Amino acid sequence: EDYPVQAEVEWLPKEGEILSLAPHMHMRGKAFRYTLERAGASEIVLDVPNYDFNWQHVYQLSQPIPISEDLKIHCEARFNNSETNLVNPDPNIAVKWGDQTWQEMMVGFLDVAVDRDANIEMPWSKRVAGTNNENGANEQRRKDAEQFIRRFDADGDGRVSRAEVPTEFAVFAFRNMDHDKDDAITLEEAASEDR
Repeated sequence: EDYPVQAEVEWLPKEGEILSLAPHMHMRGKAFRYTLERAGASEIVLDVPNYDFNWQHVYQLSQPIPISEDLKIHCEARFNNSETNLVNPDPNIAVKWGDQTWQEMMVGFLDVAVDRDANIEMPWSKRVAGTNNENGANEQRRKDAEQFIRRFDADGDGRVSRAEVPTEFAVFAFRNMDHDKDDAITLEEAASEDR
């Protein structure tokens, strides 16, 4: 009834600001908490004690949190995979990570703002084709964008409308990818460096 899962944000830029937090789990999700640690002190910055899959939010911070090299972000989720969870798809199975609602996720999303002119080395660009070059990063963004379009483009028109994505994801997706604000995300927008 109260199974804990913990994670730590693996990478942050050396400077910038955290603007918002968005916990994500599926039907067995029970609670989610973000804790910041800096200079030996810790502070809970978001506590969602009664998580509900049908009521997911992006929590915009009233004051951005400055990023420094010593900042660590811990996430702790709690899950209820018992029969007492009335929306549990199946309390008798071993639960694994998966995209489907009957599977499970534990993701601590966050939005970060950095200076546009800052020279920031993204760790995922090193994993692209074993290099840290712009072509590799562009290729990975394109692959990610193609996967996004395939997953959500229900009507097959080559673009994703607000109606085609879950409501809880629409705010995040359209704020970050709908550059021309026409309520549709194209492959080019999803693959943009500014997403």
